[in-house]
Amino acid sequence: MTEVMELKKSNLVLPKHFVELDREEMCYVEGGAYISNGDLWKIVFAISIVPIPAVLIAMGVYKVVSFLMALGAKLGAMLGSWGGPIGTVIGGIIGLGGISIVALPFAEALIFGKGMDFSLKYFNLFGKQVPYGFSISAV
Repeated sequence: MTEVMELKKSNLVLPKHFVELDREEMCYVEGGAYISNGDLWKIVFAISIVPIPAVLIAMGVYKVVSFLMALGAKLGAMLGSWGGPIGTVIGGIIGLGGISIVALPFAEALIFGKGMDFSLKYFNLFGKQVPYGFSISAV
């Protein structure tokens, strides 16, 4: 009887035999994707069995970071003798920062048993939702 009284105090009244939905059962209406913790572990397991894709991804990451460092060095060389090393450091920081956008939420999701959410960020422009970026988070 006390459970019924507590439900009547709230604005939302649930049926006696309601079923709670997990996040994985929810549907995205604004786009995006969700990868469950179980699927993340499957990805880790697949990479550990066949490391060739992981090596190829690492080579691609190395090339992206190297490209950004070289670009930073070229731009910094225009500043003079100290511009090259300064540009290289700035390019490396930008490259590693870009990689950490995915790696940190991935590690957090694995450690804390969460999934990963990939979604677009929107801002309101004259009453219309305009996408301006993306968000990767462990939820």
